[in-house]
Amino acid sequence: MRKEMYKKFIAIAMSLTVLGIGGTNVSAAKEIKTPVKTTVTKKSTRKPKTHVSHCTMTKSVMYVGPGHAGMYPKTGNWKSSNTWVATVSTTGDRDGGHKVTARGVGKATISCEVLKTSGNWVKGDVYKWIISIKKESVRVPRTQYCYMKVKLKNKKTYLTLNNIGHYPKTTDWKSSNSKIASVSTKESSKGVHKVTYKKKGTVTISCKAANSTGKVVKGDVYKWVITIK
Repeated sequence: MRKEMYKKFIAIAMSLTVLGIGGTNVSAAKEIKTPVKTTVTKKSTRKPKTHVSHCTMTKSVMYVGPGHAGMYPKTGNWKSSNTWVATVSTTGDRDGGHKVTARGVGKATISCEVLKTSGNWVKGDVYKWIISIKKESVRVPRTQYCYMKVKLKNKKTYLTLNNIGHYPKTTDWKSSNSKIASVSTKESSKGVHKVTYKKKGTVTISCKAANSTGKVVKGDVYKWVITIK
């Protein structure tokens, strides 16, 4: 009887151990997550650089600018290295182009500076266009001044557009004040015009080139600012 009771006790104890109610209880290990360190690398910005382009003007006007594909950066400090050869507008059009106007034969460098970093442009970038103008007829007419001082006792002088042996045909000779000095509208064989002084003061004698020759372009205006003492 005791043996049977002992066997039943052993059977019950083994069944409880299998079910995890009795015996040693081993708890499951918790998953430990190790934090992952992420390194954020700051995007490096390149240093400003100079971009140089070479071009030849075949017309009196052209447009330049660092824009492309309908995009253009904010620019400033537009200038020309030689305004006698070419000038540039400081204000651009809606496409970022700046107007370059031919003034004479030679070379001029048109330059600007990027004022704000945007896209492929970096603040401080310099853009230069080295422009060559070979034909004098390319430039637009311009006004040139000559300043003179004379004495009233001289009474008269003679003016002409003698440009390295070239005497262009001129028109529209006039005086800004005929009471101080007058100028003859008729010219000699070499385009000489007589200026007659009448009293002390300052007067401007002017004319216009009627054709192109040498460095003179049709439409050029020449002014002599004469001070009579």
